[in-house]
Amino acid sequence: MRRALALTAVIVATVGIAVAIDPEGRDKGDCGVSGVAPHPEIGGELVYNCTLRLTHTGFYVLDVATGIARPLIVDGAWNTDPAWSPDGRRLAYVSTKDGETDIYVLELESGHVTRLTDDGSWNGNPTWSPDGAWVMYDSSRDGTNPAPDNSFRNLFVVRADGTERHRVTALPGYNGTPTWSRDGKTILFASNRSGTYKLYTMDLDGSNATLLTYGGGYGRWSADGRTILFAATEPGDVEVPDAPNSVRTISVDGKTSVRLTSAGDDWRPDWSPDERWIAFARKVGDNGRQIFVIPAAGGDPVRLTWDETVKDWARWRPR
Repeated sequence: MRRALALTAVIVATVGIAVAIDPEGRDKGDCGVSGVAPHPEIGGELVYNCTLRLTHTGFYVLDVATGIARPLIVDGAWNTDPAWSPDGRRLAYVSTKDGETDIYVLELESGHVTRLTDDGSWNGNPTWSPDGAWVMYDSSRDGTNPAPDNSFRNLFVVRADGTERHRVTALPGYNGTPTWSRDGKTILFASNRSGTYKLYTMDLDGSNATLLTYGGGYGRWSADGRTILFAATEPGDVEVPDAPNSVRTISVDGKTSVRLTSAGDDWRPDWSPDERWIAFARKVGDNGRQIFVIPAAGGDPVRLTWDETVKDWARWRPR
């Protein structure tokens, strides 16, 4: 595990890592800190968020090969939407640590945190440019497309030091969950501009929007730019509340689609660095979501986390 994780003790020192069981007995676990089954055949590191009521929602990093999980950010705030920088040395994320829903960047080695947004709006779903210089995100800022529940969003981009912010889209409805292509030329995002949620691609300036799928969200590009990994309901179920999602891939020309999971309600998939594995969060019983992986070529899912704390947002750390 990288030496950057030695910073863990610094980050969690503000509140301690309460491997805390809720006084009323509602938290039955420690977010994996006591260890999970090792999987050396899979390997790699995953960040995920986990909810303990005493410490709200924090980030943990799992060394999949050894089964050792370590707290990364447990500061009493709600922390979500993690996104590794391309070199794996920084983490962009969403937090309520300063009383709003804003985007921050943590430098793991130094512990320095940069606040990228501070505008009183709802900001989320950061994604890095391939050179690590820019962060794109969705936001309800600037009064455009207002909604009482912050459900309307548009896309913005800002340098990783918080400068040179500018708007990318100015459209009605929701336009969010962007993902930068590996060659830096294209953005994949979800929008309900047509009345239902669909995945689109577009140029960096927001032009040339092209429909990719009739449903789905949280897409991820393959390294060669030819395949999109995403989660979606069955075609025709996009209007059914709480319809289960499955992990899927689709070619960028939209001609070839593969369904990889079918047994659960699966969400927010992510490629491993070598693209041999896919991590995702699956709903398990009444205890919320747990982290699973599945071979990218297809096969049986492997469950990585087992204690009953709720986990989500599994994201592989770049090597």
